[in-house]
Amino acid sequence: MFEIDPADLDPDAVLRDVVEARAVAESAEVRILCDVARWADLHSRLDGTDCGVSLPGMERLVRLGGEGTPQVAEFACAELGAVLAMSPYAARALIEDALDLRHRLPRLWGSGAGR
Repeated sequence: MFEIDPADLDPDAVLRDVVEARAVAESAEVRILCDVARWADLHSRLDGTDCGVSLPGMERLVRLGGEGTPQVAEFACAELGAVLAMSPYAARALIEDALDLRHRLPRLWGSGAGR
């Protein structure tokens, strides 16, 4: 499963391996956050569904993040949640976080997540 068998490592090597594994995990989390922001971008319009009528159950654009964040198609959370093995509510929170970081905290986004 892993390139290194922890049973073969001395204490210092274990700590180095933990630090390396944590860096890989954090890098993966940043990548997911960037992908989630792009997912929101790709779902910022309802192409071909604007017939001038809004009926109950029809998809609509909703503001998931705070003030100043773009709107996102409300069903985008369910599809994202399904592929990430999380609830639509957890996926919604992830989209909210990504949009808040990018649009409301751009310097923080630019320092890591936007790379």
